[in-house]
Amino acid sequence: MIKISNVSKHYKLYERNVIDRFKDTFLGKSNYNTFKAIENVTLDIKKGEILGLVGRNGAGKSTLLKMISGITKPTSGSIEVNGRIIPLLELTAGFNMEYTGRENIYFYCSMQGMKKKEIDKIYDEVVAFSELEDFIDVPLKKYSSGMKSRLGFAVSININPDILILDEVLSVGDDLFRRKSFQKMNEFFESGKTIIFVTHSMPNIIQMCSRAVLLHKGEILYDGVPKDVVQQYNRLLSSSDKKVIDDIKAESMNKKNLDGKKQIDNEKSQMVLHNSDNDYYVEKFGEKTYKADVDSSLVVDGFNIKNSSDKKVNHLVFNKEYSFSFKLKTNVDLKKFRVICVLTGSKGEDLSVIVRPNSKTYFEVLEKDKDQQFSIKFRTLLKQGIYGLKVSIVSHEKTENEILCNINDAVVFKVLDHQFNHNRSIVSLLYSDES
Repeated sequence: MIKISNVSKHYKLYERNVIDRFKDTFLGKSNYNTFKAIENVTLDIKKGEILGLVGRNGAGKSTLLKMISGITKPTSGSIEVNGRIIPLLELTAGFNMEYTGRENIYFYCSMQGMKKKEIDKIYDEVVAFSELEDFIDVPLKKYSSGMKSRLGFAVSININPDILILDEVLSVGDDLFRRKSFQKMNEFFESGKTIIFVTHSMPNIIQMCSRAVLLHKGEILYDGVPKDVVQQYNRLLSSSDKKVIDDIKAESMNKKNLDGKKQIDNEKSQMVLHNSDNDYYVEKFGEKTYKADVDSSLVVDGFNIKNSSDKKVNHLVFNKEYSFSFKLKTNVDLKKFRVICVLTGSKGEDLSVIVRPNSKTYFEVLEKDKDQQFSIKFRTLLKQGIYGLKVSIVSHEKTENEILCNINDAVVFKVLDHQFNHNRSIVSLLYSDES
């Protein structure tokens, strides 16, 4: 849907803005510094993809969106867009403050190439969604900023574009209106529309996007699945040293080299003959690509899922019981601690949590150099898909909630399709023994 080829956007920064700009324009005397907002970006966005753009302030996210939208042109390179594109960058852009809400709906939609009959069909829905029925014939200049934004969002979201661009616009209105906005966006996500999404809310990136890109100073640092990109973004927030940036770039290159191999492994996994009534194990399925964050005093390993026959599996059957287990060893006495296990969805979002022993007590002590096996039972009341289990060890000896261990995707597993699996939403009814 969108092909971005070697695109750069440079701005001229004049020391004496008006005078130097005049000299540069009419006399050809250059006296300016160059700011590279976007530098040599190449990116293909496929139909139906939900792409999240991540980066610190000034990374170039909004500049890239404006070029894709046609609001500004690149200094070099090319951008090809196939389909009607609606940019929700500034929700009131394109409105006339002297026009009423009703007039602005027709004015804005006509600028998007819609005919009056087409606008008539969506008019009532736009007004109802904006919740501005009582003010629709009032000039926009008398609207509050929140009312203007709600009208802008309602108009844009109901035009039914092929490509939708969102830049920090899901904070419009009160809590109920935001909830309704998210529900409307989910309809877009499920309808196969192409969406580019910018936000500083990392949970939204993980939950809503199918792919994410990390931008830094106008360049793409990392391109991949949202939870991986968010991890790299958090590394960048912690430190923007050149070494960290170089490490992220190197991991991005390694990822590209491994993509072909992973695709082959996935194809092999899909070729395994199986009956949905039988669970099984596939080598290298869901291998971790990131080191765990574990305190040096701990050793946490031996992660696996076993079925009722004590067989190791990672392709699970709907509505059957399994146990997730691992070993914990410490080189000092570990006192007053809890084990936390979190079920995560396909995009890394947290779905359910189990705390052991429970939220009011602790494991009193794990003696130095002794192994302890932990086991958590669960039943796969989950719809078909890929899930993960992450593990945290939390100490309460010195301070409350001191995290000693945090391991994402300690195991990754797939719940197979099944004729009796009618789940249309993710439901997790986990339960645990006290072992």
